[in-house]
Amino acid sequence: MLLRALYLLLSLILVPFPTYLFSQPQQVIIIGYAEVDNTYNLSPTGIQRASLLPNYFSSLTSQGFTLPNVIFAAKASVQVSGPAALQTATPTSKSIKQPINTYSADDAAGLVSKLLTNPTYNNKSVLIVWDLAKINSLIAAFGYVPPPGPSQTCSALTYVLSTLPAVGSPSPTVLNQNLLPGDVSCGGVTPPTPPTPDLVYGYLPITIYNGTTSAVVNGVEQPITDSQIYILVQTNAGANVLQFTADASGRMLGSQITTVPTPGNAASYYSSFYSYALSSFPSTVDNFYTLYIPSNLIQIGSRIYFSLINPINWLVNPNTNTITSMDDSFSTTDNTYYTLYDKVEYTVTLVTNAITPFWQLVMNSTMVDYYCLPLSFYINYQANSLPTTSYTGLSPSFSRQDVFSTYQNTLATLPGSGANTWSTLYTSYIPIGGSSVNLRIASANSGALKPTENTPLFPNNYLTANPNSTCQWFTSLWTNNSPPPAAYYNASGANNTITLDLSNAGANSGTATGQVDGSGNFVFNINSGRWAGGVVTFQPPQTIAPFFSGSYTDYVNPTNNAPLWSITAPATTDTIKAVWQIFSCAFSVGLLPPPTTIGTPTNPLTKAWLQSQVANYFGSNTNLCTGPWFNFYSQVLHQGLVETPYLYYYTAPYDDFLGIDGTITVDDTQVSNSAANVNITLGDMTNSTIPNILSDSTIYNVSFSLYPPGVTTVTFNGATVPTSGGPMGTASGSSMTMTIQYNTGTYSTSPPTTFTTQISPTTGTLSPILPGGANIVLSGNNLTVYIGAAPP
Repeated sequence: MLLRALYLLLSLILVPFPTYLFSQPQQVIIIGYAEVDNTYNLSPTGIQRASLLPNYFSSLTSQGFTLPNVIFAAKASVQVSGPAALQTATPTSKSIKQPINTYSADDAAGLVSKLLTNPTYNNKSVLIVWDLAKINSLIAAFGYVPPPGPSQTCSALTYVLSTLPAVGSPSPTVLNQNLLPGDVSCGGVTPPTPPTPDLVYGYLPITIYNGTTSAVVNGVEQPITDSQIYILVQTNAGANVLQFTADASGRMLGSQITTVPTPGNAASYYSSFYSYALSSFPSTVDNFYTLYIPSNLIQIGSRIYFSLINPINWLVNPNTNTITSMDDSFSTTDNTYYTLYDKVEYTVTLVTNAITPFWQLVMNSTMVDYYCLPLSFYINYQANSLPTTSYTGLSPSFSRQDVFSTYQNTLATLPGSGANTWSTLYTSYIPIGGSSVNLRIASANSGALKPTENTPLFPNNYLTANPNSTCQWFTSLWTNNSPPPAAYYNASGANNTITLDLSNAGANSGTATGQVDGSGNFVFNINSGRWAGGVVTFQPPQTIAPFFSGSYTDYVNPTNNAPLWSITAPATTDTIKAVWQIFSCAFSVGLLPPPTTIGTPTNPLTKAWLQSQVANYFGSNTNLCTGPWFNFYSQVLHQGLVETPYLYYYTAPYDDFLGIDGTITVDDTQVSNSAANVNITLGDMTNSTIPNILSDSTIYNVSFSLYPPGVTTVTFNGATVPTSGGPMGTASGSSMTMTIQYNTGTYSTSPPTTFTTQISPTTGTLSPILPGGANIVLSGNNLTVYIGAAPP
């Protein structure tokens, strides 16, 4: 595949050896030999460590690492005259029943070349037991940046290289084996084993691990404490939230409440009021905290939100008791745009169509909207009466910075100017006098659908008039022009058709055969089944949005939202949904058009065929010109950042249709799966900067406009703002506090509620947002506040 070849060429530049790459080990684990005597044979302590290593490597699998299945050990040398490395590897070799390959520690480049050029090691987990003094040289030979630390004197450290070949000079993950007394002094991260949670009938235990390590907060790299991580659990699409109260044993049990703000208590009108610091939940092992969600209560479309440093401050509507502006992470006028937060999705339902009704949990790790935080989880449960552990989310061995770096580096491999298009999804913030701060990577779906400052992140004309491509997908596949170039499905072009199997819509749904007619419409005739004789018609697309969302309801004219599709009976909206789902999903993974043997009347394009092609997803399509004409965002997450056992996760709305969603379903949570438990890791944030939009020492001249309808009692830094507005003096950008009350509309209360917010001049936002909002206009050092009217 062209993209893969370009990726490998880039890696060739970054890795210090000249041979073309044919092999990509899944991971490389490097350790030094265990403790030795003066002849470089293992000492009694070293023998003890070596004997503990097999179980140690097995324990790492619960943290997302892979058990080694290939072993190399350094040969005895002038510097290390004894067989210490070989002796250290022997117990693990016997445990996994794999031989030990020996190699000279003086030839790190040779070993790296062997592993990255020999197909034997492709997708293998390689353990290397090496000379302690030469570990950093070996790490560097792989293209990684050797970490500082006592590698030459500590036998307790494990170095994991998760991306091979290396891209962007990453740092290895450094783990502490923590097998013997004194190991902790060597440093490194010790992935602990999650505690076994108590079982409480009617509840599902969720254990959260703070694996953030550290982040840059206010310019200083420092630990993110458990009190700086906030949890908000929304249920039923934001209509409810969970509150947590301690039972007699101190376990925090969730219960669903209707959100009812209290007049006079401004805090209760924000989602932060229903957020909990991670430290609020009980902990029996360092950095692990357990909460309990109801397992016998309907919770559809629910989310567990995680935010760092600040809780999420969405408004609560007191009329509907719902949290509004939910997940509005693309509006730069909302202060949550600058808050680092992400989520895990779940649904709890009662399955009633079984012989015996049962409660069911469905849970997934989603990046359908964006990627922001390193979240992953696994569930221990029973499946077919067997103990099972299912994993989803990006592996916790990838730090947040790894994800952003991988996206940027993979952008560079795109042909032509493709990077100029897909780089728009990479959002950042540049504070005053500071360098760029990574916020999130928007999904292709969000980039096309959710506007930032009224403009989609992703260009609407990506398929039809993409300035970053030398050719157009629309011309190659759809256009009404006569060849050349050939119009792949046009009646006056190449005269091909495509036949889709519609069984994704249920039994007796038949097939649909499509071709572009003389007016430029893609017309699908339903050949058989319950909709036989019906017609589904798509006018030429005007945006990329429906191709990434997979929803025909997004197939509209962006100027007036008018549908660009039509149906003829007996076809229904279910018909067009079925047609568009398989058509757009094939596009999103680069398999539209499919090979000439697929998509014919006798061999229609089916969901089953798509799912059989996972290994061929996100490749260049030889039937099309250079693109990429697929979901590049999904490609990076599904191919550049996949690691066993964390193989699948949502990156697009129909990843389930494509078989790569990673959804975990647990049946009968009240009886056979009453011991099921969820383990979520909030992963490594090292080198990630937490934005602080309120850090601004600039002095501004501040003025207010006149009061709008329904607004009363406005103050600025304690001084009353006249109803007619006017100048309010000067203030530092870090200390602009505004209060407001409303005397009409939704937020007019008795007693009056005083809403307090802080103004961020450079971002033009309020923290938190006011019910009526405000427009912050900055011209040089002159700042004017236009207060929003009271909401009706």
